[in-house]
Amino acid sequence: MRLTKLSLVQFRNYIEQQVLFSPHLNLVFGSNGQGKTNLIEAIYVLALSKSFRTHLPTDLINRDFQQFHLAGNILAEGGEVVLTLEQDRSKKVLQVNSIKHDVFTYVQHFPLIAFSSIHLEQFKSESEQRRRLIDRGLCQLQPIHLRRLSDYYRVLKQKNSLLRQAPSVYNTESIELIEVWNLQLAELGAKIIESRSTYISKVKEKLASPSQRLAPEISDIQYIACNEVTPNASLPDIREQVHRKLKENREREIRSGRSLVGPHRDEIVIEINGKSARRYASAGQLRSSLINYYLAQMELAFERLGEYPAFLIDDVDSELDGVRINQLLEILRSKAQIFVTTTKPELIRPSCPAESVWRLLVEEGRVRQVSSPPH
Repeated sequence: MRLTKLSLVQFRNYIEQQVLFSPHLNLVFGSNGQGKTNLIEAIYVLALSKSFRTHLPTDLINRDFQQFHLAGNILAEGGEVVLTLEQDRSKKVLQVNSIKHDVFTYVQHFPLIAFSSIHLEQFKSESEQRRRLIDRGLCQLQPIHLRRLSDYYRVLKQKNSLLRQAPSVYNTESIELIEVWNLQLAELGAKIIESRSTYISKVKEKLASPSQRLAPEISDIQYIACNEVTPNASLPDIREQVHRKLKENREREIRSGRSLVGPHRDEIVIEINGKSARRYASAGQLRSSLINYYLAQMELAFERLGEYPAFLIDDVDSELDGVRINQLLEILRSKAQIFVTTTKPELIRPSCPAESVWRLLVEEGRVRQVSSPPH
């Protein structure tokens, strides 16, 4: 699966730009503040309809305009598709081959994996981001998981609104309404927990293989389901466990004014040599363990889709040393289309043929391909 052309209109500091890409390695380089990360972000937004840098779509619109437009040509085994995304101050329009689609269908067309310092910091600091680490990979294999998450959080929001209004644990009407939401949360939550559990079990198998390992340390991943729910049970049993926990915690939830039970409280732990990477690993070890996870995710995607997702690495020289950069590129080069941004292109010395490496210089929101290797 390859992105062959990207068009950006009024996105960040790009007014109007078309960029062609190599199907292999794309080395995006230039000084700080020129738009390298913006280009990577545009690819990410085109694929997943959201940014990894901001929750506000309006942040992506060039400050002199009222909307942005992205279009990308995606070449896959089944042929070429054109994805387009247009965002103004109030709405987003997603299209595949000029036909409007909802986000659940749209995001199936260009799977990708992205690694940046932002992802690293989010993983270290936020439980929600650790859950999203799993869900991003899982949604590419099971698009229905994205719809379940959307439905679950919609119901959760409605329940939390009710909990904030419930004046007393003895309010019969409130309790009856809470039970209505609890039944839906147990149904949807059980399916989310089951999917996460199955997916993480498969990731663990891939992590155990030394062939794709970026570092000598042994990485592992643990899934701690909410409220001591057993995640590897049958779906009916998980549903029953979640519903029981919801009933047991009903009074606590009413007092606290928020939902305390469900997969929105799951925890994900990546371990290195049996210890929590987030708590005990060095910065370099944590980076490598996260990349090991992404490599495992890539293999699962290939088994399911028959093609590897694209791999994006932002500001690679600040995240990995020269040896590990080139070790990672060696693992990826025969599999995925790669996009790498850097201010130090001289550190990147891939072993692949020179013609498969496209060097894209970014200067003040303009991109041009240069033929000679940077020095």
